[in-house]
Amino acid sequence: MALHARVAKRQRILEAGSKRQLPLRAVLLILALVPSVAMVGLWAVNSSQLYDNWRSVRDHNAATVRATPAVAAVSYNLQTERWLSAAALADPADYQAKLTQQRRITDMSVSSLGALTGTAPADLDNSIRQISQGMQRLADYRSAVDRRTATQQQVYDDYTGQIASDLQLFSAVSNTGLADVNYLVRPLIDSVWGSEMISRENAWQDETAIQRQLAS
Repeated sequence: MALHARVAKRQRILEAGSKRQLPLRAVLLILALVPSVAMVGLWAVNSSQLYDNWRSVRDHNAATVRATPAVAAVSYNLQTERWLSAAALADPADYQAKLTQQRRITDMSVSSLGALTGTAPADLDNSIRQISQGMQRLADYRSAVDRRTATQQQVYDDYTGQIASDLQLFSAVSNTGLADVNYLVRPLIDSVWGSEMISRENAWQDETAIQRQLAS
């Protein structure tokens, strides 16, 4: 009798366990659903990262479009002012008026560049601020030229340093973060630096020629 009761109890336990088992369809559904949920989560994370990258590139490119003309204008006007400053030191009678006019043009281009602060991504914005602050030294360079206390070498070095900083900013704003685009832009950057090398050589040779002409 006791044996029969134990067998019946075990049978009830087995039947209860079998009732708690999930149907095969539910098991298959769970096996399919778990990877799907994981894939959706991974897709959402990747999509968010891609969107952030796209937005960063978009903002950088927009800042490049705004900043590149201003940076190029500053470089060109500083190159012209460097040449006229050296010429005015050698022959103020012929070049001082032209230098004064060029300084006004340079100041306008510097102001246009400074107006871009706060409108670019953080890395470019910091570079623009540093360049704008560095341009404040122009007043000292000009004063030394007007007082004729600067040497030709000092004028050359002062302006060349400012132009180099500006061209470094030009290289920074031209970096889009996309390798294929940067590859296409690289020749433009090289040509701008090449133009600066030619301008340096011309400034030095022209200043020497003016001095020789005055001395003869």
